[in-house]
Amino acid sequence: MFSRNIQLQCGDGHSIFDIKTGKNVNTLFRPENTEKNHLFVDAHVWVAANSFLLSGTYVGKGSVIGAGAVVKGKYPNNCIIAGNPCKIVKRDIAWGRDGYSEDISCCGSKENIMLTNDTQPALYGKKVLVIGGTRFIGVQLVWELIRRGNDVTIATRGKTKDNFGDKVSRIILDLEDEKIVKNVLRGQYYDVVYNNLAYCSDYVRNILENIQCKKYIQLSSIAVYLNRKENIVEEDFNARNIQLKWNGVDDNYARGKMQAEAAVVQAYSHIPYVLVRIPYVTKTERLYYYCNHVVNSIPMNIKDVNVKYSFVQDIEVGKFLSWIAAQDYVGILNLSSSGNISVSEILNYIEVKTGYKAIIDHKAKEDAPFDKDTFSLNLEKVESIGYKVSNINAWFWKLLDEYIERALREKQKRIEIKQNKQLEKTVKNVSRDKCTGCGACSNICPTDAVLMVVDEEGFLMPVIEKNKCISCGLCKKICPAFSGELNQKDPVSCYALMAEDDLREKSSSGGAFSVLAEKVLEEGGVVAGAVWTNEYNAEQKIIKNKEEIPLLRGSKYVQSDSKKTFKETKEWLNKGVKVLYTGMPCQINGLLCYLQKDYDNLITVDLLCRGNASNELFKKFAKDNYGDQHIKRINFKEKKPLGWGATTAYEFGDGTTEKTNIHNSIWMCAFLANFMDRKSCYSCEFASTKRVGDISIGDFWGIQNYKKELNDNKGTSIVVTNTEKGDKLVKGIGDRCKVLEQVPVEMGVPYNSALSNHVRLSSARERFFNNIKKLPLPAAVDRTMYGKKYDVGIVGWWYNLNYGGTITYYALNKVIQKMGYSVLMIRRGSSGPTMPNDNTIPMIFSKKYYNISRLYTHRDMHWLNYSCKAFVSGSDQLWNPYLEAYAGPEYFLSFVNEHNVKVSYASSFGNIEGVSEDFRKKYQPLLDRFSGISVREDYAVDICEKDFGIQAKHVCDPVFLCDKLDFIELSKESKQEYPEKFLVNFLLDPNAEKVEGYKYVQEKIGLKECTNLTDLQNVEERVKNFQGEKVFANIGIEDFLKAYVNAEFVVTDSFHGTCLAIIFNKPFISIANKERGEKRFKSLLKWLGLEHRMVYDIKEIYKRTELLEEIDFTPVNRIIENSKNEGIVWLKGHLSKMM
Repeated sequence: MFSRNIQLQCGDGHSIFDIKTGKNVNTLFRPENTEKNHLFVDAHVWVAANSFLLSGTYVGKGSVIGAGAVVKGKYPNNCIIAGNPCKIVKRDIAWGRDGYSEDISCCGSKENIMLTNDTQPALYGKKVLVIGGTRFIGVQLVWELIRRGNDVTIATRGKTKDNFGDKVSRIILDLEDEKIVKNVLRGQYYDVVYNNLAYCSDYVRNILENIQCKKYIQLSSIAVYLNRKENIVEEDFNARNIQLKWNGVDDNYARGKMQAEAAVVQAYSHIPYVLVRIPYVTKTERLYYYCNHVVNSIPMNIKDVNVKYSFVQDIEVGKFLSWIAAQDYVGILNLSSSGNISVSEILNYIEVKTGYKAIIDHKAKEDAPFDKDTFSLNLEKVESIGYKVSNINAWFWKLLDEYIERALREKQKRIEIKQNKQLEKTVKNVSRDKCTGCGACSNICPTDAVLMVVDEEGFLMPVIEKNKCISCGLCKKICPAFSGELNQKDPVSCYALMAEDDLREKSSSGGAFSVLAEKVLEEGGVVAGAVWTNEYNAEQKIIKNKEEIPLLRGSKYVQSDSKKTFKETKEWLNKGVKVLYTGMPCQINGLLCYLQKDYDNLITVDLLCRGNASNELFKKFAKDNYGDQHIKRINFKEKKPLGWGATTAYEFGDGTTEKTNIHNSIWMCAFLANFMDRKSCYSCEFASTKRVGDISIGDFWGIQNYKKELNDNKGTSIVVTNTEKGDKLVKGIGDRCKVLEQVPVEMGVPYNSALSNHVRLSSARERFFNNIKKLPLPAAVDRTMYGKKYDVGIVGWWYNLNYGGTITYYALNKVIQKMGYSVLMIRRGSSGPTMPNDNTIPMIFSKKYYNISRLYTHRDMHWLNYSCKAFVSGSDQLWNPYLEAYAGPEYFLSFVNEHNVKVSYASSFGNIEGVSEDFRKKYQPLLDRFSGISVREDYAVDICEKDFGIQAKHVCDPVFLCDKLDFIELSKESKQEYPEKFLVNFLLDPNAEKVEGYKYVQEKIGLKECTNLTDLQNVEERVKNFQGEKVFANIGIEDFLKAYVNAEFVVTDSFHGTCLAIIFNKPFISIANKERGEKRFKSLLKWLGLEHRMVYDIKEIYKRTELLEEIDFTPVNRIIENSKNEGIVWLKGHLSKMM
């Protein structure tokens, strides 16, 4: 743990020379000084502030370096060192990270709580060769050496891959081939050589005859102790007392190990050596043998369960081998953990942990691992040289837990493989792209082992209960996704059906289902269809009387759960009862596959379906959008007040009703966007005129193109009959209908996609289902449709029928984009079912140049907080109290969360002196939430301060923020033809006097041509008021700008018309429009020093000749440029606060 201001320095950074000899006396970076160059701090060392650690330093684990210490040299574990030069001030300490504590356990693991050991630290900074470094102990040793900064080479046969990467060098070595060993090792020097593969004397000779090293460490084994007993000491086997024989690998492992030791002590004792004898190493398969056999009830041949053994961990051996190389010791050492454990203890532990019983059978073919005699190693010698061995109980049982878990895991895996083989006969692996969730498999299962369970997208998928499944294969046999069975039929006839008016008012289209259901029920039959539950689940239900028909009536727009209605249908059919089963075509196909035969008393009706979302998504929508408000009734095809169309009505428990349309309903927006349908819908094979039901029904869109009288806006059903019995039933309900008229089936195809094409997969589908995991459904839909979260959302009347307003918002959008922010233009509509007009001139323009939101209502604007980081309430009279009915709280950003930035730019209160007390109380709290407020008119600054007590910035209209060149570029998109030289006359309120007035101006300035323009509302009436003059009406925004760009002179009664004349430096006459707010005109022209260009009465132009003069726009442009820069800086400053 490093505190502040710690310096680590592996050298002086500059050279110092002896002048007399010319030799460098301080630069240590030479190969022979590797150890001196290194700086090593072991694990769990606390380095206090302002410490300075120099090269050639080693600090042992668990120590503390005092503040300001200058550290150079080697220091042991668990001590406090401090001072300059640094010294040991206290030994045998441990420290914890968790602040002050009275409990020593806060110091962490037992390895952190060790007595100070003054022996040499582990090997570091040396050149090391490890023979056998890719398995078990070798791997642990190599990593330990690498961690301590040694230059490591591993020697292997090259057959086993390692994970050391570029941290080691590698040589290929086969110890059995003397020539290869000689060629590779001859003349090589290493500080330490580790031989983990000393299986015979020849291996040892081949190495030590060809290599030079300061120290040789050989891994040996307890196998050399032929007489096993308790407390074995190193002297119990002396390799000097046996005859050395130069042999290769012996069949007898113990004899080979003994000869390998003899080779060292008899032939190469001149090389400093350490022979390390270890017992059973735990990281092998021997312990796993017991776990696997117990868990799987496999008999074991164990002669005596009470024998006890010593063990050691591979990781401890690796650390010890690194440590012993740094010590001065030469000779033989035993190494194991202290303590020993019996086979009985191992078996008992496994039995308790797993619940399985060990089976001991002396007739079992395979002997259990380990020896037959109790033994333990005497560890006095290894501990006498300063090494602290681990206690076996500190790690053994944890390791055994790992082996137990592995055995259980592998057993479970084998069970699952067996079960999966059995389940191959089932629908377990049905493709998600093909499964329709029809439920046929669940209905046919004789043991109820097939459950229809919602998947991660909320759609029903079959899940097999393994403990119930008998692998009969029935579910897979009848599954349409596997069999490919479609049961499709060519149409017999087609009808336009209109039930009586009162029934159609309650129906989604023409009332076809209700009429068919009444007929069958009156004949003693039963009817199946989709109903809503109180939990907003759509489920198939069978009804027996007409009073229940309303439950089934109406479109659901989600996939209904078939439940066990297929099984119930079969029971009714076998009783001879007539059944009318209505559902989606995939459900009807599933029913027919389930029944496996045709029934004369069965009539199936499939719906002309464009695709289906899941119940789970709709429930999430209801919860996220309406909270605890209970939806009492859902009608996706409400007929009031607009008639047959796309109005959705939600009736709530408190008696209130919300009505929306496909544009301002978040559910219908998502439904029609093609990204939340079931996967199989995107490849539906029933979307054609070849249908699966006896009858197909839906909305007869476009029927008026065949015969006008067949669409009275109250709903008309298309009824396609596909079998003779279906046609017979339809003909039998003619007397119940207002209209039942046969028409060509081709008439329904162009306007009903279900008869021609399945729903098209949206590229946004995956994005939607990722978003839905972390966002509420409305926010997920928005994020999916927009593709990202925008920086800025602009709220305003940018879509209104107004040239000036449209151009103003274009300018605001453009300047914010130039700041580097992404912009979303927020579209707010009414909360009712009225359909918006997307084909207006402003909307056509907006679609070209903006990122546009969906249509929001008052209720759901708050979801925009997930889509934008900052919000700007735009210019125009959004805050005019007299226009509150068209604006309201949303334009004061009432929907924006506290953490999102709220800014107004050039907002306007209109032509008022002040606001009422009611208005102030209503909007004061909202204005107080803004991070910045700016207003368009100078008098609005006073209104903000006087009526609301807030400071507002007076800024220029957004139309002045935009570069003139941006408007000119827009005008170049126009194809409109204008005269060569002309006067622009842009009038919002034309009349005879104004027409005569502009003609007078035209004559006086010598222009032969005039281009008359008017705004986009009440166009016909306005054109009439031009007294028969030609008017360029309903032209595009680009056409409008082109007229201004090319005009010689401008006459206008429009505020923004005046602004554009100034921007393009056109001489102008501005007619103050009292009805539209003359104060705006006065504020603008006073600001620019152009008051003399304004008239209150058109008659003034006949007297004031200065109105016809040219204008020096130099000072005007300077004012605009300064104000523009000031406005941009102000706006950018507030937007930069967004998170």
